[in-house]
Amino acid sequence: MAGKIIIERLEFQGYCGVTSEERTRAQPLAVDLELTCQTEPAAASDDIHSAVDYAHVADRVRAVGTTQNCALLEAFAERLLTMLFSEFPV
Repeated sequence: MAGKIIIERLEFQGYCGVTSEERTRAQPLAVDLELTCQTEPAAASDDIHSAVDYAHVADRVRAVGTTQNCALLEAFAERLLTMLFSEFPV
């Protein structure tokens, strides 16, 4: 069965802006995520290793957001998607 992980308003200080000045100082960013994943293995085993660990997802999103500079939010979103699809079964 497919389930969803929803993380609303994950807030952190990130570096995103069109001008280089905007990208030199951290500013507040917030991300909403809705990830579809298979939930049967975790439901059957009651084991975090069989689930998509949403705390780890949030940590990785924060890591990307706080360590990478982007001029556009669209580029930032693409980096997040690339990371999420490569690191998690979503």
